[in-house]
Amino acid sequence: MSFKKKLTRIFSVMFIAATITGVILLTSFNSVKQKNIRCPEIIVNIDRSTELFFLDDTDIKEILINKLGDSVKGDNISSIHLAKIEEVLEANPFVQSAESFLDMQGNMHVHVRQKQPVARVINKFGVHYYLTESAVKFPLNDKFTCRVPVISGNIEEGFNNSDTIQSKVLRDGFKIIQFIQTNELWNAQTEQLYVNEDDEFDLIPMVGDQVIVFGKAENIKEKFEKLELFYTEGLNYTGWETYSKINLSFDNQIVCTKKDTL
Repeated sequence: MSFKKKLTRIFSVMFIAATITGVILLTSFNSVKQKNIRCPEIIVNIDRSTELFFLDDTDIKEILINKLGDSVKGDNISSIHLAKIEEVLEANPFVQSAESFLDMQGNMHVHVRQKQPVARVINKFGVHYYLTESAVKFPLNDKFTCRVPVISGNIEEGFNNSDTIQSKVLRDGFKIIQFIQTNELWNAQTEQLYVNEDDEFDLIPMVGDQVIVFGKAENIKEKFEKLELFYTEGLNYTGWETYSKINLSFDNQIVCTKKDTL
């Protein structure tokens, strides 16, 4: 190996060593510096893409104070346990998920996603609660009411029974709601799902004052297709005010009851 190559190699090794040493020193300096940084601010970001307003920035900070005894603001960042903060926030009934991190200035950022209701239950005893798309129950909110289809009638299951649906009748109603959520027409048109004494279902539409007898939670897709066909090819000709009841519970046919005329 020539002297020039040896010299180049020596300088390369020295450069790498100096770089590694510099990184270690810088990291150590930052580590010491960070131990003396206090959190100047809590920056809360709540996902509003679903137009939910169960929680605001003040609520998030109050949760931290109530559950941790501290707002975190002003704390030394070395004492801030992000995993604990996320755990405390996710225990709130309106929080679906929470993520937190510290930026270079020591600010704590909190990102919160709220639970998304797909239905509101009113049981036979007047107890109200929401259901998420995963069939998880959560309570109503004093500050914000979400407009979603209502499931009411002969339902005994209350809010404290479990975190998720337990009774067959409510599971059946939820199956119908799940289909409604996937269909733009019925999602806009369905106001209420009523459970009668036989644990069968009636639909109360947003437009029109007919009761739609749905029957059991069977052949759900086929029943809605049959109803859509009747809407487009039947009611458009006979008029929306002609019938008081539209019965979908029969195979391959729709049975309608005309309104009484005086």
